[in-house]
Amino acid sequence: MAHLSDKLEVGDKTNIKAINLFVAKMTNLGTDFNALYDDLDDDIYKAMVRMHWQDMYFNHLSFALKGLDVAALLKSENVDGTKFSYSLVQAKEKVKNDGVIECFRDYAYIKNVMTLNTMPSSLLNKIDSCNLSKHIT
Repeated sequence: MAHLSDKLEVGDKTNIKAINLFVAKMTNLGTDFNALYDDLDDDIYKAMVRMHWQDMYFNHLSFALKGLDVAALLKSENVDGTKFSYSLVQAKEKVKNDGVIECFRDYAYIKNVMTLNTMPSSLLNKIDSCNLSKHIT
């Protein structure tokens, strides 16, 4: 999982294909990890597994996710320039107006960009995790 996190294309290379592949692989590995963890009987082994999970999360996954660039993603999908700029500004204003606390601002910003009515549905349909979330309440 740490290796996958380190290989995720971030920054200017952020793109939907890489995100979809990453989410699918991490979901499968996470499910396998959870099954393995649940089957462990010894607390010492569970502690060791938790340490590896925390290392992956704090030293690899969190940095990869922070490196995703929603502007690069939209540019790579050729979203209309006017809609693109408007979406970014509107999303930033919504985060400010909603009083989102510091640690959730990046998440709220990306969520707003992708959920405000300025994004073409054809783009949102390309993101597999967005399609899955429509079915989860």
